[in-house]
Amino acid sequence: MNNPLIYVSIILGVVTIICLVAFLTIKDKKEAFGFDRNMKDGEINYVGATAFNNGVTAKIGNTEHLHPANTITVCYNGSIGQTFFQTEPYWATDDVNVLYPKFNITPNIAKYLCAVIYKLGFKYAYADKWTADKMSKTRIKLPATPDKSPDWAYMEQYMQNLENKAKGDISLIISILGGVKSD
Repeated sequence: MNNPLIYVSIILGVVTIICLVAFLTIKDKKEAFGFDRNMKDGEINYVGATAFNNGVTAKIGNTEHLHPANTITVCYNGSIGQTFFQTEPYWATDDVNVLYPKFNITPNIAKYLCAVIYKLGFKYAYADKWTADKMSKTRIKLPATPDKSPDWAYMEQYMQNLENKAKGDISLIISILGGVKSD
């Protein structure tokens, strides 16, 4: 039985429980007051407190105070707990905390972490926001190697397997329906 997702196997060392800040740096909100009045048209993602479109609520031209690509955004206000991996530089509203990986993150590992972090956000609500301070104390369960380090390779492969299965399922549905017709 080599399934790190069975959390009852903690005794066997296949799951580690660590604080988010052990492998992610949490950047608190910026001074965004009045920013909406100073937005410029452009192509830079403006990430806000939404559950849709990878958190992107607008496109802007402002180039100051951008967060780099390959970071994770978590809403602590509005759509609390919505978690997205950002693949391009972006601007985040003050309703979003940004997680900077302390390791070389891949898109698959980021997707895995986003799913786990999103689920942790369920216990917060509008009246009890998941602020950067609370987030820095949040403990997270992750698959682990025998030495109790996060098993990044497992997370990478797990998400790749899910993606491959989804692609196979989609191909099967398309073949059953006789292909996709475009308008």
